[in-house]
Amino acid sequence: MYLHIITLIVYGLLGLQYDASSVDSEMVTMMTAAIQENFHMNILLLLPAVAVIVMAVCKCPSIPTLMVSTLVAVVLAMLVQGQTLSGILNILDSGFSIDTALPEFNRLVNRGGLQSMLWTAALGILGMLYGSIMEKTGLLEALLSKMDPLVKSTGGLVTAVVLTCTLLLMATASQTLAIVVGGRMYIGEFKKKNLLPQTLSRTLEDSGTIISPLVPWSLCGTYMAGTLGVSTMSYLPFAMFCWLCPVLAIVYGFTGKFFWKTGEKSSQKVYQLSTLMEAS
Repeated sequence: MYLHIITLIVYGLLGLQYDASSVDSEMVTMMTAAIQENFHMNILLLLPAVAVIVMAVCKCPSIPTLMVSTLVAVVLAMLVQGQTLSGILNILDSGFSIDTALPEFNRLVNRGGLQSMLWTAALGILGMLYGSIMEKTGLLEALLSKMDPLVKSTGGLVTAVVLTCTLLLMATASQTLAIVVGGRMYIGEFKKKNLLPQTLSRTLEDSGTIISPLVPWSLCGTYMAGTLGVSTMSYLPFAMFCWLCPVLAIVYGFTGKFFWKTGEKSSQKVYQLSTLMEAS
């Protein structure tokens, strides 16, 4: 909550520095005209986004959420935009394509499809394979064993988790591997300090997941750079949530804030004995 407030304040201050006079109003008008000319605008077109938000609030799994939102979008494309089923299937595979007299508009809407995402998926698969090789050969353990002196205190333990997940992200390009390996490495230490398992889960998310968009060769980094058309290093200073989140996690670790021990907060989550034996 605090992080969201901080980010909102900083973005608000940056927004005050923005000079709206630099906007090309003529280009905006041309873009708006191109949209109205080539698409039928209707408030119902917001339904896919509404479906995603509602299902996210209801904590629905990601795959059903994507399937429902895609199905809603397909129905709207047929009913509102007049697309045929074969045309929609082609868009899902190769992406949307249109040729207008406005090149900027063409670059904006001509994208998407399964084929355009295959290279990103391939990068993620290769990253996980590379990371698995590093793990099985013991290279990761040898590199990360240097983190052991940091785990004496809760703050040091959180710092070690953040640094470890960051190193794993940079070495393997896989946030999944960073979370799994990082969690397995430190679950025993969290148990020894009698900390609830949720604190480990949250710390892994604060580092292994949140930092991923800041690593240019990671799955998130390549996807966001490709989608936005902006290099990772260019948007990094403005991705304040991504680099403030691990910093705030470390601060919480040293202050003890939001790090609960067993019995301090009701919880149904427990450490699995098999997992602890494997981690030790």
